[in-house]
This record gives sequence, C-alpha cells and structure tokens, in this order.
Amino acid sequence: MKRLLSLALLPLLAASCCPNCKPPPPAAPQTSAVIPAEGKKLIGAKLQVKAEKVDEFIAAVKTVIAASRAEPGCTSYTLLQDPYDKTAFFFFEEWKSQQAIDEHFATPHFKAFGAQLKDLIAGAPAITIYNTTGEKKVE
Repeated sequence: MKRLLSLALLPLLAASCCPNCKPPPPAAPQTSAVIPAEGKKLIGAKLQVKAEKVDEFIAAVKTVIAASRAEPGCTSYTLLQDPYDKTAFFFFEEWKSQQAIDEHFATPHFKAFGAQLKDLIAGAPAITIYNTTGEKKVE
C-alpha cells in the first residue's frame, strides 16, 4: 500500500520540487496473479484497536507473529496497519490446511494473545477463513 501511495504521489512531488522536471511514466498495470495451491487456507482478520492501546497491541502482536510464523503449518503471517486510521489492523495469514489452523488456535501463544486482545480492541474482530481452489495464474 505504501508503495502504491508513493508511486501515485511521485508525479505531484516531482512537479512541486522541480517545475522543469518531467514525471516518470506510469507503472504498467499488473495483469496476472497466482492463487495458492488447493487445500490451503487463507485467513483475513480485521480488528479495531483502542486508540490508547495501539502501542501495547503492537508490542503484544510481535510475539504471536514470530511464534506463528515458526509453526510448521504456517506459510505466511502478516499484519497490516491502515495508514489513514492507525487503530485499524488486518491480519493476512496463509496456512497449509484446516488442521494447521486448528493446531494454531490451540497453541499457548495464540491463546495468550487472545486473552490480551480483550483489553486492547474495540468490538469483535471480523475473521474470515477462505478455501483455495488450486494454483493457477489469473490473467
């Protein structure tokens, strides 16, 4: 997201800093994507952190991210923060199977983080688990 924002703002910055400079040509649009292999699971979890608890949340989440990435069933585990609303966060996770997710939810680090979350977030998180249908290139 930051890269997209910076690329979009680059022509404006160039024009304001150097009136005789030409902005770079626009980036070519992405024309393909890869869908993860069949059987994998993706988790998207959006949550709103209390404004006064953002720093505490970030400190707490570092532990669960490191421990989750070390789990054998974890393919990727990423936390994103909304650049316009610093209290809005989104977890994007990829797991090898539903069994891997079930094992993740049973780990001590996940349970401890879940207990911490109660005091850190405003409202319930919105969590969706997606099934993948097979790896292929999408044009």
